[in-house]
Formats: sequence, structure tokens, C-alpha cells
Amino acid sequence: GPNFAELVQSSTQFKDHFLTVLNTLVGHDTEGVRMSAFALMGDIAMECPVLLQDGIADLISEAIACIDPDFPSVCNNAMWALGELFVKCIGNPSVLEPYAIEVVQSLISIMMGSSYGGEENPFTGLVENASTAMGRLAKVNPAFVASDLPRCLISWLNGCAKISDETERVHAF
Repeated sequence: GPNFAELVQSSTQFKDHFLTVLNTLVGHDTEGVRMSAFALMGDIAMECPVLLQDGIADLISEAIACIDPDFPSVCNNAMWALGELFVKCIGNPSVLEPYAIEVVQSLISIMMGSSYGGEENPFTGLVENASTAMGRLAKVNPAFVASDLPRCLISWLNGCAKISDETERVHAF
């Protein structure tokens, strides 16, 4: 939770090296390590984003590089982590501006299904997470996604509808 930043700062072993370690893990050769590292990155973005501040450029670049449906678990977590990071950038779009075009292109690729066969994709969560991340990016600055919106609106709405359907099923219990 929010106490994680204090825990890291109190560690003599990791205090000065936390971002280096995290950056190494998100770029690791092993899929499971990258997947877990992006889960950690997303949790940190939610609870104590100040820990990511100094390494944001490298972390965003690595997350964009991992938006690859050939590695669905890593891709899913990378998009989710980016989405959590985007939420913390609302009111400060300049942090994301250098990455916006590349993020949008990567997310559109997932949303449109061009990278993995569209409707036949067994990893439907990818489209939903891409749609959510795109919406969060648009909330930071609508101009980041406005010019590409017509290309992906149908897929975005379909992804949002799936999320809404899932939420309704959960609340029905």
C-alpha cells in the first residue's frame, strides 16, 4: 500500500537502487519475471507513484515495448500498469507527451486485433485492458487520442461493453 515508499526508503539495500532493479525486471528475458514486474509497477503507480518518478521514462518505454500479444500475460500487465500510471498523470500531461503517439499506436494495434487475428483472439482481456488504458490516456489529455479515435472507436466501445458486461455479472452475485 502507500507505506511501500517508506519501506523502500528505509532499506539500505534497495533505497538507492529500487528503480534500477525494477527497470531490470520489466526488461528481463523471462516472461514470468516481466509479468510480475509490471504487476508491481502498476501497484506502485496506484499506491505510491513518487517511487517511479525518477525512472518514468525508462519504465514507460519498456512497457510500450512489451505491448506484444505474443506474450499475452506480459502485454496485459504492461497495459494495466500504464493505465494506472496514466491515472496519476491527470493534470500533468507533459509527463506522457513524449510517449503518447507510440502508446496510442500500440494500444490501437491490440484494440483492432491486427496483431493477433482479431475476433479469433483467445486473449480477450488484452482488448479490454487496451481500451481501459486508452480511456485513461484520453482522460490525461484528449488530444493524445483524438486524431486516432475514428480508427479504433468501434473496438474501444466493444471493449468497454465487455468490461461493463463483466461488471454486471460480478455485481449480480
